[in-house]
Amino acid sequence: MDKELIFNRIRKGAKAEKTALICELCTGKSVLDVGCAGQDFDYNNPAWLHNRIKSVSGVLDGVDIEAEAISAMRA
Repeated sequence: MDKELIFNRIRKGAKAEKTALICELCTGKSVLDVGCAGQDFDYNNPAWLHNRIKSVSGVLDGVDIEAEAISAMRA
């Protein structure tokens, strides 16, 4: 899948379609989730994008500038 096709799918798609595309692109791969704490979900919620990526990726690391949010995620 080329870069332009990916960007076009993301721009035109609904949130659920974007999540599905992200999960498709991350399946079985090593993934770095930059800004992983920047969503308004409980960290245990299966709808939280980081959890969705975690369920399909081979390896997942998350980083965020919000130190408090990262601490909460680790708890």
